[in-house]
Formats: sequence, C-alpha cells, structure tokens
Amino acid sequence: MTKEPGHQTHGHAVHFSDDAAGLAAIGKTQAFDRRYNLWSVVGIGICVSSTWSAVSSAILPTLVSGGAVTLVWGFVFVSLGMFLVTASLAELASIWPSSGGQYHWVAELSNDTWRPVLSWLTGWLSIGSMTLGVVGSTFATAIQIQVFAMANNLSYLPKQWHVTMIFMALILLNALINIFGVRFYHALNIYAIIHQAVFFIVLIITILACKAPNFNSASYVFTNFENISGWSSDGISFFIGILGLVTGFIGVEAPAHFSEEMNHATRDVPRAMMYSVIGNALATFPWVIVLLFSMGSIEELVATKFGSIMPIFQIVLGATENVKASTFLNLGISVIAFLSALDMNGACARTLWSMARDNALPKIFRKVDEEWDVPIWPVVLISCISAALGCIYIGNVTAFYGIISGILVLQMTAYSIPIVLHLMQRGKVPYGPWKMPHVVGYAVNIGALCWCILGVVFFTFPIYQPVTAQNMNYSSVIFGFVLLLSAAVYLTYGKGRYIGPIREINGIPDLDNTTRENSMVGDTEMGEHKD
Repeated sequence: MTKEPGHQTHGHAVHFSDDAAGLAAIGKTQAFDRRYNLWSVVGIGICVSSTWSAVSSAILPTLVSGGAVTLVWGFVFVSLGMFLVTASLAELASIWPSSGGQYHWVAELSNDTWRPVLSWLTGWLSIGSMTLGVVGSTFATAIQIQVFAMANNLSYLPKQWHVTMIFMALILLNALINIFGVRFYHALNIYAIIHQAVFFIVLIITILACKAPNFNSASYVFTNFENISGWSSDGISFFIGILGLVTGFIGVEAPAHFSEEMNHATRDVPRAMMYSVIGNALATFPWVIVLLFSMGSIEELVATKFGSIMPIFQIVLGATENVKASTFLNLGISVIAFLSALDMNGACARTLWSMARDNALPKIFRKVDEEWDVPIWPVVLISCISAALGCIYIGNVTAFYGIISGILVLQMTAYSIPIVLHLMQRGKVPYGPWKMPHVVGYAVNIGALCWCILGVVFFTFPIYQPVTAQNMNYSSVIFGFVLLLSAAVYLTYGKGRYIGPIREINGIPDLDNTTRENSMVGDTEMGEHKD
C-alpha cells in the first residue's frame, strides 16, 4: 500500500507544535513517521561526509599538488570554507524544514517569475551531485575490497569487471537497506558514530605505536611544499590540490533531507549540520598530521604496490608490516564508505521524492510505501542510475572517473544558489530557532558564496600538466550534461506541470490535521514573500 502527499494516516500524526509549525511553513502534510532524533541525524551528517576516511582515500591528488603544506593548511582553509557554507545552509534549514533541502529553500526565496526555473535547476544539481556521491563512495568501497584481495592472495589477478561486480552487489545491498531497513536507520546511524570513533582511535594508536620512532620531521609536516603536478604556478597547484580535501565535506546538508522524519526539526536539523561539520573537521586535522608524520616521502608512497590505488592501506601496511592487520583496520574505513553511500542514497531519494510531490517528476515517485514508510521508487531509480554509471568502468576507466569528477562542481553550485538568494533578502524572511546575528549572517553568507565560487572555478582544472585524455578533469562536461538533461526533462515533462512547490495546507500550524488547501508557494502565507 502506498500513500501520496496530502494523505495522512493516524500513524503519521504530528506530535510537537514546533514540527507542526515547520510543516506549515513549507505547506506540507506529514508524510513520514518522525523516528529520528538529534543524534541519529548527527550520525547521518557525520556518515555522509566521513571526512577523515574520505580524505584518506583522496589524499594522493593533494600530495602531488603541494605535498604536506597543501594537506595540512589546505585542510584548515577548506574546513573554514565549508563551515561558512554549512552555517549558511543551516539557517535556511531552520526556516523551511523540507526534505527537498536547497531545492525547496530556493523556491521559497525566489519570486514568482524565477521560482520554477531556479528551484528546478537547484533540484537537478542536488540530485546529480548526490547520485554521483553514491557512485563515488560505493566504488571506493569496491576498489578497497579488491585491494584486500590483492594483498591477501598474491595469485589473484585483478580485473576491472571484478570491481564492477562488487560495486553492483553493494548498490543492491544499499537499495535493500534503504527500502526495507529504514526502521533501523536510527540505530544504524548511532552505530556509525561509534564505529567511526572506534576505528579512528585504533588506527591512530596503531600507526603511531608501530611507526615510532621513524617519523617524518615536524618541518616536513608543516612547511614542506612539493609541487609535482606539472603546474608551473604553486598557487594554482595549491588550490587544485584542495580538491581531494573538499571530498571530505560532500553532503554537508544531508541532515536537512531528513527534516520531515525527525522531531524538533527546525531546532535540531541545523544543530545536526553544524555538529557534523565541526566534529568531522576537528577529528580530521589530527588525522592528517598523523598520516604526514608516518607516510614517508610522497615518491616512496606512490612507488609502492598499493600507494597509488589505496594510499591509506599502504600507510597502515608500512607501519604495521602486517597484511592482515592492515586489512582489518582498513576494512573499518570500507564500512564507513559504504555507510556514507547508504545515507547519501537516502538523502537523494528524499530530494527526488520532494520534487515529485510538487509535480516536477512523474506521480509514481511521490508515493510513500505505507508499510515500510519510505519512497521506494526514488530509491530504486537512484540505484538503477548508479548501477548504469558503474558499467562504464568496465569499458572506460577514464570516462568513469571523468563522470565522478563532476560531484563537487554540481554540489557547490547547488549550495551557492540559495545562499545568494538569501543574501538578497537577508532580514526579510521569517527566521527559525537557529539564526545568526544580522551582521554575522551577512559576513558568513558572503564568505560562503566566495568559497563556492572559488571552488567551482578551481574544481574544473585538471590536476596534472600536461593534460591528456587520461588525466583531464571532465567536471565542466558533466555540469553541462546535467544542465542539458535538466532542460530536456523540463521541456518534455515539467513545463506546464511544475510551477513551484505545492501547498497542501495553509501557512498556519495545522495541529488538528483539518486544514487542506491546494494553494501555491506564491500565495501570501507564512514563509512567503510578495514581489
């Protein structure tokens, strides 16, 4: 049995007045059970980004583009930029607690003329970046599993299609958990926090204990700049090098996509976003210090058997000199990568569902299964698209990684649109419980926007010079493809159907679940603006 927006059962009643007010602000009825609390959603935020483990997997481009200096001080710079972005988005999540996240925020902040175009575009950019995030995290897990096989079985001959088959199995498992295991999501994400903390501590202690006293010098860790990327400009090389570090902050807005499934969303979703980004940054800084003290030289790392495939495996192996110990410890990182893809799929599915209930996508995608309390078809669609993209790896590795490179440009563009719209109307919107002081808010928003623009520019640059088909950065191509796909779907389906988020209730807290109106966001109601 499925239900559509506007149909509300007793099991989906709103139990807290602040959640009723939040639903009224976005003009929606309750569609899901509110099963999450602050800490389970913090788990989602920490898990999606998984900063320290993500940086471990993407450390090589950073090292060749500036070495230790880019890794240490570049991480500080990136953390500050993503803190500003997260704070800017958290403020909007407190005003409009919608599963659509930035898609819905843009609709609320736009006038009647631009609302359909800008919200449609933002939604597609968000879905595109999150889908590629699912693919990227799952492929990282698949490649890590193949590395474990290579290290523990010297007779094993790795093939590209092996990785793809592992990837397909992981995508299937991801989909099954997102459909049939959503009732365990709360416990799963609490476990994710504990899992990350345990393996983080164990890895640091193991690496330091086994590597002592053969560490790199403090001078090397904090001042050594090595540009072996081929770029003649060290400045350009530095900014390109931080690309691998920003992958550790993919999906900082993920908690917002579960706003309609947690209690006290207007208060706790922004807190979850901020706790996640701060916690990830504070944990990752000492982690990169430990890696730099322990890894030896960049040239030695790259020259090893696994250094260019999975650097963190090689670093742990070099410290422990034990294949099985390195495999076990790195298996913890692989589990983190899988859980990241799991939560990213859930967040993406809810964005897609949110757009579908506003007539931006076919009716089938706005149905929520009554028994499992999940939008099944959005999960299925994202999983199928991910599987299709994974098949490319068999035939053309370069093309596959070219597609993956588009994640950050899509994400930063999707973040910048609501930020710039909010800047234009700052102080004129009905702020929620989480609000920055007026002057501070302006400064944070401007800083976040500058960071997004900087990212979009440099994340399109190739890491290496001279440029070849193998090392080319195809993110601009992927960005253009998503824009064309978005326009094509709009012209063939959305035009005439989609004009912005649909109001299922008035902009007044509907505590008795009795008020129902089919009015549009453009009406003069709570959370809306006249032009």
